[in-house]
Amino acid sequence: MGIIDRYAYSKLESAFKAQIEKDFKVSDIEIGVTGGFLTDLDNDTEHDDFAGTAILKVGRSFKSFVFLMRDDGSARFLENNGAAFTTEGRQTLFCSSKPIACPDTMARAKQQIASANFSVMEFDKTKAGLEVIFPLVGGKYNVLNSLEIFAGK
Repeated sequence: MGIIDRYAYSKLESAFKAQIEKDFKVSDIEIGVTGGFLTDLDNDTEHDDFAGTAILKVGRSFKSFVFLMRDDGSARFLENNGAAFTTEGRQTLFCSSKPIACPDTMARAKQQIASANFSVMEFDKTKAGLEVIFPLVGGKYNVLNSLEIFAGK
């Protein structure tokens, strides 16, 4: 199976849904991938891993998050600032007209909810692996090493 097939959004959404339901003990959720790019999260010199953003829907509330997925299928989820992911902190969609005209759909959520701004690059040359960098308010950054994220640090 090629990289294109492996990281098809529908496959990622199904895999993330199953993992989040299991790990966070939530049910009846929906996941919508909003974007992503190939990168090297496992330091094997191949750009065959995938990083991106997605939206979690629980009931009528939504939350954007970051995902990191290695070519072996292991995935990690992070908040939009790089903190550990939780299913809390969701928001409802804004509607300026009658609620019936504004259904709580994933398509509307993808238009209304801002995705994380992050990059993956070699930042700290003293460590193996790439860094996942999240710009924060006030010109600060949260810098996480990709190998440490998957090692559970």
